[in-house]
Amino acid sequence: MKANSRTSLILSLAAAVFLAVWLLPGCASSPKTQTTGVSVGQQLQDLEKARQAGTINDREYEQLRKGIIKRNK
Repeated sequence: MKANSRTSLILSLAAAVFLAVWLLPGCASSPKTQTTGVSVGQQLQDLEKARQAGTINDREYEQLRKGIIKRNK
């Protein structure tokens, strides 16, 4: 391998390692769900409004309600 090719390979590997170390900790420390900025109470009220409006049925309402509560324990 020529010195120029070796240097290029080392720089590429170093850049890949740097990016992995810089980017991956954010993935590992991120919560499973994203924060919406909306309170649990507001989410539940919005869900109830959607059910009353016929946007979702009772079964969907219960599944979504349980999901909201479970995510916010």
